Amino acid sequence: MKKNLVAAGVIALAMAGLTVWWRRPPTDPVINGLRLSEWLERRSPWTPVDEQAIRASGPDAGRYLGYVIRKNRPLDENGVVKFIRYRSRTFARAQKRSYEQCFSAVIVLTRLGPSAESAIPDLLSLLDSSYPDETFPRCAAVALHSIGPASWDEVDDALKRGSPMAKKRLLWTITARFTPPTPAPSDSELSLIEATLERCCRDPDAEVREAANHALKVFRTELGRSTP
Repeated sequence: MKKNLVAAGVIALAMAGLTVWWRRPPTDPVINGLRLSEWLERRSPWTPVDEQAIRASGPDAGRYLGYVIRKNRPLDENGVVKFIRYRSRTFARAQKRSYEQCFSAVIVLTRLGPSAESAIPDLLSLLDSSYPDETFPRCAAVALHSIGPASWDEVDDALKRGSPMAKKRLLWTITARFTPPTPAPSDSELSLIEATLERCCRDPDAEVREAANHALKVFRTELGRSTP
């Protein structure tokens, strides 16, 4: 009996250790002498050299920024959160800092291009955010588009099965998918984008249809594609 208890304790400790190891933060890459977390704290305009160095850090930056979003994702403004926010200055300050960290991470992800691929699930989780600042979820949509072909399946699925709000945010920012610095889409990719926009023009939601019609018009104008 005693041996069984010891064995069970060892197994429990091993499982706890594996859980801690699995959830450990990814590497915080060093860029021009500063860790990426320090760049996020700055929240000030970066020089072109700074941006180039951050982009050059590649997938490591994408993984770390996805972690920052998961850790600091703003809470939706439901009644409970509003009550706590107004009752607790400490909570409000902590929430403000978390929001700023998360927003900074999203802004950097808009500039990473394909290197942000590992953050796709984290960016998708922001599309339905009801946070008052609309800029935040729209930047998440821009970052998803800026990743290029690697994010298309997830974006197409969100435009098919997502909430009306998520669809509208992706449609409002569709130009980020086919304009620099996003890599130029191939002809086959452009055909997929056009077909998806045409499908969205038949969406049950009137506001989604309106956003899709505008997006399709811009798409065809920008790329010189004729209207069927």
